[in-house]
Amino acid sequence: MKVQNLHDLVDQIYAAAWLPQRWTQVLNRLVAACGVQGCVLYIVSKGLVRWIASDSVTPLAAEFVGDGWCRNNRWVTRAIAKQFPGFLGDRDLFTAAELEGDPIYRDFLVPRGIHWTVGTTIQLQDGEIAIFQLVGDRARPPMTSAELEILDTLRPHLARSAMVSARLPLIKAESATRMLEAMGLPAAAITLDGRIKFANSRFESLGKRITTYRTTERISIANEAAAKLFETAMAGLASGMATETRSIPIRGDGESPMVLHVLPTRRDANEVFGDTGALVVITTVGTPGAPPASLLQGLFDLTPAEARVAQSVAEGATLEELSGTLKVSRETLRTQLRMVFAKTGTKRQAELTSLILGSVRFHALDGSRKAKSNPRQR
Repeated sequence: MKVQNLHDLVDQIYAAAWLPQRWTQVLNRLVAACGVQGCVLYIVSKGLVRWIASDSVTPLAAEFVGDGWCRNNRWVTRAIAKQFPGFLGDRDLFTAAELEGDPIYRDFLVPRGIHWTVGTTIQLQDGEIAIFQLVGDRARPPMTSAELEILDTLRPHLARSAMVSARLPLIKAESATRMLEAMGLPAAAITLDGRIKFANSRFESLGKRITTYRTTERISIANEAAAKLFETAMAGLASGMATETRSIPIRGDGESPMVLHVLPTRRDANEVFGDTGALVVITTVGTPGAPPASLLQGLFDLTPAEARVAQSVAEGATLEELSGTLKVSRETLRTQLRMVFAKTGTKRQAELTSLILGSVRFHALDGSRKAKSNPRQR
């Protein structure tokens, strides 16, 4: 093991604390210094596993997590139970017979050329656990006790750096929601599985239409149509498929209508720390004047044709008038309008008009000049 290289790693480790995208470089350097086949960093949080790996074993780690091998990993459960403040080898956690019969070693690791592992577990905030695990092939003998002691000198640096990296996303989420509060907007930061990480005071005082389940820390929407649209948005967020803002109308029911905006947090592919997945921002309806069709298209996931119909209806046009203006049959327009109703959670043209006339407010906060300069599409 190249001890001097491990000492040189300390600067790189602390750089990764503030620039989490550099963790892959740290893992690559650790692999080179130790002469092992690869290194994986896992973050385990409430049953979910996020990971990054050195370039040498990225495909292997993707298969290990993607195919579910990580779900019943006795190495992890035993290492966590030991609470040992250092690196552990296989023989510290298993007998020889247990290793031979363990499904992960027998059926996954060994057939793919991995014959031994060493690693350490680090407790982070909110119950998250970071696991640094190095893997080796038959050509490189397992690490000796002396080599593990050298690795142990790196562990405090890895732990401190990981804790900073884990804290950064929450700091960013808190800052964003407080900034939106100062702008008069209720907002909350939510995880990829929909739990609220942080909410500003305006969000917490929204009333009965939007509340939070105490047991699950998830958002509850009283309006059934809006709740279904929000559930769909959350499914897209959890799957990683949601990349654009999703805006969900919430009818007034005797109060001012609202629009709930789900803004996915842009994350670098190799950022594994923190599970904040999106910001939820609430705007009220009330600003006069229909927004451009292009804006409606983005707000409610409409097609260009559906957006033109929605905008025109909000401005008071009838389907008969639209048929003559757009040279489209009334039956086609009715079909498009039905799709608009479905996507916006409305049932009547009056509801749609009320929603659209206020939906531009949120986007005008950072793009009012652009919206004003664009001619309305008809």
